[in-house]
Amino acid sequence: MPFNGEKQCVGEDHPSDSDSSRFSESMASLSDYECSRQSFTSDSSSKSSSPVSTSPPRFVTFDEVMTAARNLSNMTLAHEIAVNENFELKQDALPENSLAGRVKHIVHQAFWDVLESELNADPPEYEHAIKLFEEIREAS
Repeated sequence: MPFNGEKQCVGEDHPSDSDSSRFSESMASLSDYECSRQSFTSDSSSKSSSPVSTSPPRFVTFDEVMTAARNLSNMTLAHEIAVNENFELKQDALPENSLAGRVKHIVHQAFWDVLESELNADPPEYEHAIKLFEEIREAS
């Protein structure tokens, strides 16, 4: 039985005998196009859908969007590596006078200064050096 002002078309659930006169009147005003359109778009395996059965829209967070973008970027890069036999990553050389170039130089110098001071300490600390060797071994 239709609800919320919907019209019923042939092939859907039929009304009871008491509603047959109302059904025939509504069918007379329903065009073949509307009937075929409704039966095409409706799921024939389920009963008539109600607005309550649909789920509300799901909001996507910024983190989810960024994760999806990162995954897409990774897939694009993996595809390029697999398809292009001449693919190579080029490291951008930073100008010495730029802020990024100075920061990179300071960070590298600080890293090596800390490693040197740990190895020259009495007693020497090898934890940082061992981690560095493990990373080098994994990279090669």
